[in-house]
Amino acid sequence: MEKTSALAACPLQEVLDSTVARLRIMVSGRGQPEDDMATVEDARLGDLNSELTAALLHRLRERRGPVFQHATDSEVLHMLGVLTAPKDDAPVTLAGLLGLGRYPQQFFPQLSASFVALPTISGEPTADGTRFLDNRPLDGPIPAIVSGALDALRHNMRRRSIIIGAGRSDIWDYPTEAVREIVANALTHRDYHPTAHGSHVRITLYPDRLEVANIGGLHGPNAGQIDVDELIRRGVTATRNTRLAKLLEDVVIPGSGRPVCENRGSGLRAAVAALRQANMPALEVFDNISEMRVVMNRGDLLDNEQATASRRAGTTSVSVSDDLSEREQQILQFLTDGPHRSSELALGMGISQQAVLRWLRIMSDSGLVRATESNPRSRRNRWQLAS
Repeated sequence: MEKTSALAACPLQEVLDSTVARLRIMVSGRGQPEDDMATVEDARLGDLNSELTAALLHRLRERRGPVFQHATDSEVLHMLGVLTAPKDDAPVTLAGLLGLGRYPQQFFPQLSASFVALPTISGEPTADGTRFLDNRPLDGPIPAIVSGALDALRHNMRRRSIIIGAGRSDIWDYPTEAVREIVANALTHRDYHPTAHGSHVRITLYPDRLEVANIGGLHGPNAGQIDVDELIRRGVTATRNTRLAKLLEDVVIPGSGRPVCENRGSGLRAAVAALRQANMPALEVFDNISEMRVVMNRGDLLDNEQATASRRAGTTSVSVSDDLSEREQQILQFLTDGPHRSSELALGMGISQQAVLRWLRIMSDSGLVRATESNPRSRRNRWQLAS
């Protein structure tokens, strides 16, 4: 009866697709996939981001020795697996397009990521129908997606300020380094087989946790049998997309000065170390062969930070305060000009009116803003600064 109910709740085609995908991933784990080396026939050198490409070539010639210093640009890009031949008119590979492309989604619309901030722990809409606090696609090459994910998070999470004596330390809900490593890891090691091109990396922010999920679990002959604790301690021992991972060692995330990945199997370990340093709950990793999901739990940050600061400070006076999220700062900035409708704020901020109303309720409960009418749902209502 239980099996029949499960099949009835899930269309047969979805069951078949999932089974086929799991079998394919298990078989590919016994060898070395070359999906990232697929030729993108219509993509050429002009479809690459000129700034990312120039920065890559400069970095290689500065750091990697004479083999790159004495080669032409097209020869270097061919050696890296970006071009299929050492010629300017050669087609670009999938790895080259994902790492350096101007807009890879022109050729593969779903090889991207999405960011969603949900208002409830369960992911269900609130009583007033609010489904998302933020919802944005993250397009472009992998370095731009990582940068965009960090920007989206900064708009939707708070940071805490620990004041020790005359000093101050700002800590985000989730350490930037941990988020960067986990998102980059998902984009680098996801499954790029043609049958997986319809899926994107999902970044979901809940009130109590951050989840990053990608199609394609751990790669290797023992995929699905690897102990997660052992994985975090020792790092990844097999790489699904070797060419892409090697390329991203030297492709820098815009505005950071840091390469996308180290390609040493150390991404998850770096995230774990950042969480430990921030005194946050341990990282959770879920792998079921066809999908990998990494979870960072928010925990009781204020208590943890205050305890950590107290231990470090000894007898020094310590205080902890909440800073505002960037969304709240945006709203306050708009309201300095006077009262505004929620629809006007939504238009100015580029998000839905429901999301704005959710932020306004949070800020109203905090005593930052107030409604001009006794009934906030009134058509005459405006929102203004509380003082």
